This record gives sequence, structure tokens and C-alpha cells, in this order.
Amino acid sequence: MGQNDPGGRQLQLGENTVESFLSAKASGASYIEFDVQLTKDDVLIIYHHFLMSETGTDAPLHNLDLEQFMFVSKAQCAETYPPRRKEEYPMLFEAHDWGMETFAVEVNHLIDQVLERVYRLGRKRTIFFSSFSPEVCIVLSRKQDVFPVYFMTESGHIPSADARADSLREAIWFAKSWRLAGVISRSQPLVVSPQLIGRVQDAGLVCISWGELNDLPENAENQAMAGLNAIITDSVKLIAQTLNQQ
Repeated sequence: MGQNDPGGRQLQLGENTVESFLSAKASGASYIEFDVQLTKDDVLIIYHHFLMSETGTDAPLHNLDLEQFMFVSKAQCAETYPPRRKEEYPMLFEAHDWGMETFAVEVNHLIDQVLERVYRLGRKRTIFFSSFSPEVCIVLSRKQDVFPVYFMTESGHIPSADARADSLREAIWFAKSWRLAGVISRSQPLVVSPQLIGRVQDAGLVCISWGELNDLPENAENQAMAGLNAIITDSVKLIAQTLNQQ
């Protein structure tokens, strides 16, 4: 699965482009991962960070209208490849950490806008949703039952004020309680203890991993051998070649 998060290795404007999506597909990705946010005038934008700091302004994206966004960013939207949409929605502690206002787009309104576009434009694409925000996952799972919803977690790698986002165990409990499709965990704990993949699956959940450790072939191979359902990586071609040799 091709990831559009360079982990700080390049500018924001170098990712989330049509070119990067097509490159991921050509390199062997089955899906692409990108981040969706909503502008002030209800336009869905593919953009990773909450703030547009890399463009010279610290304005939250949801405070900009489309014209303002396009003025500071040459962002493009892809409509040509089966996506995995990650809904970017700041939790309260994230708003504090990023120096943002403690309010954003109302979550029901955000999800309604996303679903309207997906139903209208998704055609027969295979699409699934994911988010670090438990509330976004809950609303997505309650408003529709067509597209799978996955909860993303740091699994304790980066401290979180929300227990559901701070622990793989809590993430499993949350996803199972709300009948989500699965958990997308940062890869660190799964690389150290691959048996955790089975713990996720024993709860009836799909297990997917993400993170910079997935760019190393040996880590991807070990997780795959432990039964990992899917892997998110920046090094799509290298990891695809590694896993295809198994």
C-alpha cells in the first residue's frame, strides 16, 4: 500500500500529488493512502498536516477557503486510482500540541461531505476509510456500512492523551466494540513482537501496519510471515518486490 507521508524527508508539496499516486501504482501498490480535510467553503482537499506551516503560514487548513488554499499550495486531487482515505481530524490534545484553536469542522458535517463525494464519484472503486480520531471512526461506521472503517493507532510509540490512540490493546478493544473492520498500528510493536498481529486477528479484526520501519525489507517480510494483512510503506517498489518473492 503506497503511503503519502514522507516522514519529514521532503516538503509537503512533494507528496499527495497525482504523480505520486501513479508512481505508487506503477511500483506495485494495491492501494494508495492519502489524507482528506475540508476547507472553510466545504471543498475536500488532499493534504497531510493540520497546519500549512511548510507553505509559510501556520493557518489551519479548515480556516482557509479553496482560493486561499490554492494560493499557498499547488495541491492536486487524484480521481484515477483505488484509494484508502484517511480522514484528518484533530483531537483536542492534538489541537493543543499544534497550537491550534480547540475547534474544527463539526465531525458529522465533515463525514457527510466525504460520503457524498465518495458515493457520487467512487464508482466501483475499492475504498476504505481510516482515522486516528476515534470519533471520526465511530461516525463513519454509523453513517454507512458499505466501506470498511479502520482505526489507526500509534500503539504507544508517541504518547497520546487519548488511551484509545495510545495502546494497541485499547485500539483492539475500541475497534471491536464499535465493530470496525480492523486496526492500523504503527509498526514498531509489530516488528518487535510479530505475535501481536495474531492478537489483533484473534479479535476478529484485520491487522495493517504503517511507519518508517516498514521501509526495511526484513521488517516487512517478518510481519508478512506472521500473517499481517497489509503493509503501508513509502518504499513501495522495494517492499513489493520483497513480498512477491515469498
